[in-house]
Amino acid sequence: MKFSTIAVYLSAFVGGSLAAALNERQAPPAPGPAPPTPKVIPVVVGSPTREKSLLFYPEVVKANPGDIVQFQFWPNNHTVTQAANPQAPCNPLQDMMPNAVHSGFIPGVTDGSPVGTFNVQVENTEPMLMYCAQGMHCQLGMVMIINPKADADVQAYKMAAMGSQMNVPAKNVAGGSAGRIPSNLAVPPVV
Repeated sequence: MKFSTIAVYLSAFVGGSLAAALNERQAPPAPGPAPPTPKVIPVVVGSPTREKSLLFYPEVVKANPGDIVQFQFWPNNHTVTQAANPQAPCNPLQDMMPNAVHSGFIPGVTDGSPVGTFNVQVENTEPMLMYCAQGMHCQLGMVMIINPKADADVQAYKMAAMGSQMNVPAKNVAGGSAGRIPSNLAVPPVV
């Protein structure tokens, strides 16, 4: 009798452990942490004041892959165009990479009508040098960098742009999507 009682307890213990182990193996894996929600990072393009009309604000943006940099166009006619490299600061990368960023010329507003936007989704953490391809805007320092290696890089880029002989727009709108938002939802321009 003692032997059979021990055998029953032992088989219940082993069977229970086996059943628990089987259930554990069959259970779906626990979900991992949710990926971070992409942020929309606004960048003001231009301003109604003459002194601030040729700028991107901020000039330095730190963005994670998946984040969207939303360029909001205020007065004057501007572009956001991705530069080939610091040695060609006002030349489009699109000549080498057809999908590089170029918004096309987007006129700004001052009358309360919807603000033109160009949304660029950041794909990685590599620096993206941007300039305005309108007239001499690039040579006048209208540049910015998404994910610079150092914040001071934007000043070096600006100096290189000011020494550039020409300002070249890209051929095609690419690398983002154009749209409009109500002016009351836009970031007010720097004045």
